[in-house]
Amino acid sequence: MYVDPDKYSYIKLLQDVGELSLSHVFVVIGFAINLHCDIPGSNDRMIVSSDLVVLKMFEIHNSREINIYVTTMSVVPCHIVDVSETVTVSSQSSEDEISISDSDDIYGLIYEDEAFVPSVGENLRKSTCNTAASPSVNVEIHGGDDFSDFDSNDDVEYNPSSDDSNIDEGEGEGEGKGKSTSRVFEYNLYGEEYHTREGDKIVLKSGQLFENVDKFREVLRDYTIQQGCSIIREKNEKAKVTAHYADSSCMWRIHASPLPDGVTYMIKTSKGEHTCMRLQSNSNANSSWIAKKLREAIKTNPDIKVDAMQTYLQKTYGIEASRMQLYKAKMRALDEIEGKHGSSYTMLPMIFIAFEALFKGFKVGCRPFIRIDGCHLKGPYDGVLLVAVSLDGNNGLFPIAVGVVESENRDSWGFFLQNLNTVIGAHSSEGLDRVIVETFLEATHRRCCRHLCANMRSKFLEMLVRKYFWRAARSYNEVDFRETVDHLREVSVDAHTWLMKVPVASWSRHAFDTRLKNDHATNNLTESFNNWVGSLRGKPILIMLEDVRSKIMYRIRKRFEKGCSWEGIVIENIKKKLVKIVATSRQCTIFFVGGMEFEVKDGEGVSYVVNLASKKCVCNSWKISCFPCKQAAAGISYMRGSIEEYCDVTFTNERYIAAHQNILHPISDPKM
Repeated sequence: MYVDPDKYSYIKLLQDVGELSLSHVFVVIGFAINLHCDIPGSNDRMIVSSDLVVLKMFEIHNSREINIYVTTMSVVPCHIVDVSETVTVSSQSSEDEISISDSDDIYGLIYEDEAFVPSVGENLRKSTCNTAASPSVNVEIHGGDDFSDFDSNDDVEYNPSSDDSNIDEGEGEGEGKGKSTSRVFEYNLYGEEYHTREGDKIVLKSGQLFENVDKFREVLRDYTIQQGCSIIREKNEKAKVTAHYADSSCMWRIHASPLPDGVTYMIKTSKGEHTCMRLQSNSNANSSWIAKKLREAIKTNPDIKVDAMQTYLQKTYGIEASRMQLYKAKMRALDEIEGKHGSSYTMLPMIFIAFEALFKGFKVGCRPFIRIDGCHLKGPYDGVLLVAVSLDGNNGLFPIAVGVVESENRDSWGFFLQNLNTVIGAHSSEGLDRVIVETFLEATHRRCCRHLCANMRSKFLEMLVRKYFWRAARSYNEVDFRETVDHLREVSVDAHTWLMKVPVASWSRHAFDTRLKNDHATNNLTESFNNWVGSLRGKPILIMLEDVRSKIMYRIRKRFEKGCSWEGIVIENIKKKLVKIVATSRQCTIFFVGGMEFEVKDGEGVSYVVNLASKKCVCNSWKISCFPCKQAAAGISYMRGSIEEYCDVTFTNERYIAAHQNILHPISDPKM
C-alpha cells in the first residue's frame, strides 16, 4: 500500500490494517491488535502505538517499503498459532491505487507452502482501495489457526503440557501459549531444545527445538543414516521441511517449521514407526557428510588411507562408501583443516624464507658451500619448492633457505638467489647458470654429476662412456683427469667433445675451488631434503612452510643436544672416516726425508710427496676434502701424531655445536 507520510496517522494505519487484513475476523470483547515495525540496523522491532511513533517510523526508514507486523490476541492469554502473510501495498506518489501482493513472509515462503503460515482469506488477495503514498508498507498478520485454509494439521503448535490430564481446557490454552512477535521469548513454552552426545542414538520427536533450519537438516541427515533408510523430502525450504521414507510401506513422516522468531526450528509432527529394511549404502552419506564425521581422525592422521576410512564408517555407522567418495571427503577435510591451496597463493604468490638462526649457524659452523634445487609441489596449482642446503661438520643436511615460486625459470631463480650471497652448487636447471653469473660474480657453480651423466648416457650409449665419466669426475689431480679423458676420447670422440664443452671446474674434483672444503660432486643433499619434506609437498603453501619450519626447529635442537654429548676433537662421522683411512694407510711405504716431509708409495707403487706442516699431498685429496688422505695418514702415524688434529676446524665438535646453538624460535598459531 502506498501512503503519504505527511498525512498518514496512527488511526489511518489501524483503519487500513482492519480493512485490508482483519475485515473477515470476528471481533469480540477483549480482542486486541498490536502493531510492530522493524528497526533498521538491528534485530529489534518497535511498537507502533501513536502518531508520534508513526512519524518516527517513516523517519528511520530510508527505504520506500516498511513491513508492519500485526498480532491479534485476546485480553485473556490464549494459545495463538502463528499466521504470517505479507500484504504489500505499493504505488507511486502520483498514483491512487493500492495493489495487494501475496509476497512471502520473512521466512521466504512460496504461495503453495501455507501450512505453517495460513492465508488470511481469498478475499484479501483481491481487495483494493485508493490512497496517495510515498513509502510502501508491508503488513504481516499473526492470528489464530482459524484463518488457515490448509487441510493439513502438520503445523499445529506442539503443546508440551497437552498430555497433562490435571490441567483443564481453559488453563491449557492460557498457559505458555500466548505469544508476541518480539524476537525474544520463552522457548520452553514451545518445546525443548534438541541435545545429543557423540555416539548416542538419535531420537526425533514432536516439540524438539533446533538452532535453525540447517541444524535440523543436519540432524535429520544423521538420523536417516543411522536408520539406514532413504527419505523423500516433500518440502525442503527455509520455511518448512517435510519428509517421509522412500519405502511406501513405511509410514514414518516428519514435519518441522520455524517459530515466530523466524530462525528457531521445531518439529511439529513426527508420525509412524520405522519399518523398512536397512540399506548398505545411503545417498545422504555424501563426501561432505563423511568429511565432517572423519574430520578429527584425518586431523590426527592426515595420511590416513581410504581403506581405514571405510573400515571406520562401516564399524561406526554401518554404511559403505565408494573410494571416490572417501577420497573427496579426505580432500575436503584437509582443506578445512589446513586451508585451501588457492587462498595460500592469493596471500603469497611467491615467497622466500631464511631464518636468522640457520644463517648464523651456517656462517660459524658449516663449510661455505650451498646446494640449491627445486622440487615440484603436489597441490592442484603446481608450483615449485626451492631449497638451499649446506652440510654441517657431521655431513648432516643444514637447511639455509626455502622458497616457493611458480616454476623453475630465470625470474624465479633470480628472486631466490638474490637472497643468498655465498657459493652456490646445484645441478643445471633452466635459467640457473646465467642468473648465478649475474647475481654472484665471485661464486663458482658445481653441477650434479649424476644428472650430467644421465644426460650424457641419453646421447652416448657406450658402457665405457659412463665408466670414464665417473673416473674423471672423481679425479683429485689433473694427471689422473687427463689420463681418464684420453681414454674417453678413444671410446667416443663425440662423447669427449660433448663433455669438454661443460666447464671442468663445475664437475671434476681436481678443479674444484679449495675454499669450499667439500668434494661433493652430486646434488644428493637437496634431494635428501626433498625426500625429508616429501609428505608435506601436497599441503597448501602456508601450512607446508610452517610444517617445514617445525621440522627444522626440532632437528636443530636435537642435534645440539647430541653434539653436547660427544667427546673428542672431531665429530662422529669424521671419526669413522678417519678409522678407514688409517686402515688403508698401512699398505703404504713411508720414506721420511726430514722436517715434516715424506715420500709415500701406495700399494700400487705410485709415489706421493706429503708435507704435514702445510697439510698438502700431491694427490690433492687433502686440499679438496680438508681431512688427511691415506698417504698423509701414514706420515702422521710415523710421527706418532693424532690424525684428528690434522682435520679442518670445520669438522670439530666445537664448530658443530656452534652451528646448532642458535634457537629457531617458535611461532604462534595465526588464530592466537
